[in-house]
Amino acid sequence: MTIFDWLIVILYAVIVIGIGLWSNNQQTNTAEYFLGQHRIPWWAIGFSIIATSFSAASLLGGPGEGFTHGLLYLQLQLGDLI
Repeated sequence: MTIFDWLIVILYAVIVIGIGLWSNNQQTNTAEYFLGQHRIPWWAIGFSIIATSFSAASLLGGPGEGFTHGLLYLQLQLGDLI
């Protein structure tokens, strides 16, 4: 890797650590952190649930599973929307 690549990696690490330190000061206990102080709107929770189902395995393996199992796999994906 070149020096430019290392600078990008170091900059990214500094930003991530900075966000972590900043968010650490916003909560007083772990319940506030894990529950979002009960202030997260329903639509943000929904997007979070959908986003967790996307990964390289689902994007690359999903079409193969859909071809192999047909609508059975589609029902699993549509269930995320409900």
